[in-house]
Amino acid sequence: MANMSVAISKNKPAAVLPAVAVFGCGNMGGAIIRGLCRTGYADSTNIVGCDTDPDQLKALAEETGIRLTSDPVEAGRGADVLIVAVKPKLVEPVIRQLAAG
Repeated sequence: MANMSVAISKNKPAAVLPAVAVFGCGNMGGAIIRGLCRTGYADSTNIVGCDTDPDQLKALAEETGIRLTSDPVEAGRGADVLIVAVKPKLVEPVIRQLAAG
């Protein structure tokens, strides 16, 4: 079923693809972003990566074309899909920041 939804999404213009915010752009978050871009589920211009490591963000943006921020509230603003890909001890602080924003 997942492959079917991806195939359907590939044919949609970027305007109707979901806006995605990914919190944590390390190994797991980076892999998710690359997969979203590669499969066509989301257009790179509709993905915002949020991480506290500016070098990690810059490298991923250069590779994929995503937008960047270190502010979780800014990243989540206007997103249709929120993906939390941070270490377990950081999940609660990220969620709290989003809830407060």
